[in-house]
Amino acid sequence: MGIQKGDDNAEVSEKTLQEELKNMANTNKQFLMKKYALQTEHASLMEKLQKRQNYQNIQEEKFLNSIEFTLRERILNYKRNIKNIVQTHHLLSESFLEDIRKKYDLSKITNQNDMNGAIIDELSKQNIIYGPLCKYIKCIKPQFDYVLEFFLKKYFNSFLLIEKENTSLLESLYKNYKLSVITMSKENHKLCHVTNEMRERGVEYFIYELFEIREGTFKNKTTKDITNFNMLEEIARQINEQVGTLLYFCEQNVHRYRISTYNKDVFIDNFTFIDRRCKILYYISSEVKKDINVLEKRRKECELEMHTLKKNMDELDVLKKQKNDQYNNLILQKSELNIRKKKKLLLIKELQKVEENLKLYLKGEQLIDEKKNKISKRINHLNERKIKLCSDYFDTLKGHKVNDMEAFSIWRKLSQWKRYLSLVKSQNAESERKHQMLKSQVDLENTKYTALTHDIHELENLVKVQKGELSKEEIKSLNQIEVSLEEIDNILQECAIQQRIYNNLEKNEEKYNMLVLSIERHNENVKQKKEQLINLGKELQNHSRQIEFVLSNWVNQIDECILFLNHNLGKFIAFINPDYGAKIELVKKNDLFERCELYIKVKFKKTAPFLLLSVSHQSGGERSLTTMLYILSIQKLTKNGFYVLDELNQGLDQTNEKKIFELLSCLSNPSMYKQHFMHHYDYKHIEIDYQSKPQYFILTPQIIRDIFFKDITVHYLFNGFGVLSGQFDEVGEAA
Repeated sequence: MGIQKGDDNAEVSEKTLQEELKNMANTNKQFLMKKYALQTEHASLMEKLQKRQNYQNIQEEKFLNSIEFTLRERILNYKRNIKNIVQTHHLLSESFLEDIRKKYDLSKITNQNDMNGAIIDELSKQNIIYGPLCKYIKCIKPQFDYVLEFFLKKYFNSFLLIEKENTSLLESLYKNYKLSVITMSKENHKLCHVTNEMRERGVEYFIYELFEIREGTFKNKTTKDITNFNMLEEIARQINEQVGTLLYFCEQNVHRYRISTYNKDVFIDNFTFIDRRCKILYYISSEVKKDINVLEKRRKECELEMHTLKKNMDELDVLKKQKNDQYNNLILQKSELNIRKKKKLLLIKELQKVEENLKLYLKGEQLIDEKKNKISKRINHLNERKIKLCSDYFDTLKGHKVNDMEAFSIWRKLSQWKRYLSLVKSQNAESERKHQMLKSQVDLENTKYTALTHDIHELENLVKVQKGELSKEEIKSLNQIEVSLEEIDNILQECAIQQRIYNNLEKNEEKYNMLVLSIERHNENVKQKKEQLINLGKELQNHSRQIEFVLSNWVNQIDECILFLNHNLGKFIAFINPDYGAKIELVKKNDLFERCELYIKVKFKKTAPFLLLSVSHQSGGERSLTTMLYILSIQKLTKNGFYVLDELNQGLDQTNEKKIFELLSCLSNPSMYKQHFMHHYDYKHIEIDYQSKPQYFILTPQIIRDIFFKDITVHYLFNGFGVLSGQFDEVGEAA
């Protein structure tokens, strides 16, 4: 009964969940239909907004319809082939072109035109080429758009090329597609400004100011008010250039005010009528703006409804997932119930088998008990034997332990006796050596003693003989002398020396006088040298004090110089190649400054270690490059008007040559130097001239091609068979 009741509850729950899931599915369908309707409406609104706001395409279409057939075909041919132009001249990356190909189905002509339009827009976004220019011209004040259109109409069909150096693209656009191309000038042109006197004469603004013009600028001024004041001379004075023609707008006419070709004092004024209607330039009217605001409001409402709908759909998905989990759990429980029923039948069968096996087990249990008793008896017997063996083993171990202790004590005593014997041997050897020395000293003293005894006997005999030859008075005088034997020997030696000197005195009188003079001169020299040594000692102390005073400042200057050189050399070699590296190390030898060394260490691979610059480590080109960069690194520490570089590119490949010349262009321009190589460190002990604009005289056998020098002036001086005789004579005469 319990199982049946559980089955009924599961079926009711399953039906309830099925109904809820069905209702959720219907609600989800309604949400999807509403989402589709909102997305359709949003896409329609975006399309309408794009049509109303895309004045550029409308302006370009009006221009193409107004020009002649040949010129229009040239522009359309350029648009059709824009993809080939970009690939030929490498204007855009391949990844961008590949992404654009994936967005459009090129089997349709409309998609091909859209893709070409996207490429043209990307070229203008990346500031490469614009065209035709009518697409990008917009007047801020629509009431004056006809004036702007009249003055700029001849440039509507032109293309603006930003990179003037791309000569191949310029030639292709001009020769192959017959297009009018203008390029950007990098000169800072001086623009005119309206003076008070001009404003009194009726001049309000120049044409270039029309884009930011205020209301009420143009007024009905007469031609007479303009011609009374010489505008040409005023404009020429402002821009410091000669001006021959002036175009101005007055009384719905365009005037051309110019100087006569026959007489410069005569001014000619021609005018033509200008229509106030604008034919090409486009602007958004108030009605279109109002319509755009309504569409924009509806677009925001659609986006809000889509956001709310998405939130409701997410909540419905979460609830639906929970209900699905409950439904799956019910199905799983039903399947588990069937499995349990089958498992119950299997367990009943196993129970019957177990009962049969139990009967057989009870019959054989007696035999098992008998065998078990026999086995236990054998195990007990084995355990007794095992206990006996263990006790014997422990007794043996105790005996071994006692023997080990005795052996260890004997070994310790033996080692002590060995040390004692070695000590006794060393002491015996030392005593034997001392005994031999004492024995030799005793023998020596005995020898001396016998010799002295013999000498004393001889002297006594000699004294007796000489004493026998003396008279009594001399013996009496001799006994009165109380002088030791050593003093007598000294007196005798002095007498001998004096006798020798007096004997040779007469012969060497001149020599003695010269010797006295030389001794006096030597004493004077010694005295002078001592005084000089004293003075030198004082000067040395003064210089030591000066060195101690100057040393700290000088060391700080050297350290900051090394820091600046390290920064410059590292930045310069990274400018050549980001994987290169260089550094400078100052090796000091205590206070021996004359032995200090400057090590330049470089690496030419990203993962390579820094190695000392030498013939064994780097190639000739690498050493030339490093030497050149080190020379350039120290230039900001000096103040020179110019530098002469002889064969700057010697030993360098084409890439490094080009990079070196680009580096020179950066070093010649203070703003570029600050942008790329400025070291933001507060130098307190050295002065670095960041504002210098040095001149470089480069002596080289060849000119490096395709190098762009930015914001600097480059002069080429040629010498050789290419220079004609008298080629520069006219220049010299004119100067």
